Amino acid sequence: MTHNLTWRDAISLFEHLGQVEQEHNGNLKVTINSQLSVFHGVAASDVASPDQVNQMRSLLREHESHRERQNGRLLLVLNFHEGRIFDLADEDAEPISVVPLDPDGTKSHVHPTKHEDSGRNVQPNHDAYFDAVAVPLEGAKEIIVFGSGEGASGAMLQFLPWLEQAHPATHQVVSRSETVDQSHLSNGELRAKALASQVS
Repeated sequence: MTHNLTWRDAISLFEHLGQVEQEHNGNLKVTINSQLSVFHGVAASDVASPDQVNQMRSLLREHESHRERQNGRLLLVLNFHEGRIFDLADEDAEPISVVPLDPDGTKSHVHPTKHEDSGRNVQPNHDAYFDAVAVPLEGAKEIIVFGSGEGASGAMLQFLPWLEQAHPATHQVVSRSETVDQSHLSNGELRAKALASQVS
């Protein structure tokens, strides 16, 4: 990446990779793969400074690392309070954590009409949560899904039909789904269980 990079070219690149917001104070907010970077003083110059170019490089390296993770075998451990996504090819990598804005599904993922009052019982709508879980799964070669013992109302049993409708290409690479006791298994034990299921 050249040190003579214009902001016009940089913004064009960022818009292709993620979301860009130009603020009134002259800063530029860039979100790629849920990672937010703020570039200060963009409006003051047509050309990025050396420090800003280095900041861009760091952001693009993380984006490339994200893409590489998606090309492997992933494990999704899912319940209604958190989705954890493991890269099975990298035992040292921490899982990606996706948490719903409202774990109970009664606020952020529900869109009541203006006539509904807060005292009424509303049915949770987990589309926003499921969509956030699905994004890091895109491009994987194989996905194993572990759910919890929540019966027919469990997150996994609702997520998989939703994924088939909303992201059919991602659903096609789901090779196995299984109910496990998530609360009594460490990250290492979950990973080992997934790898054992691949061999069997």
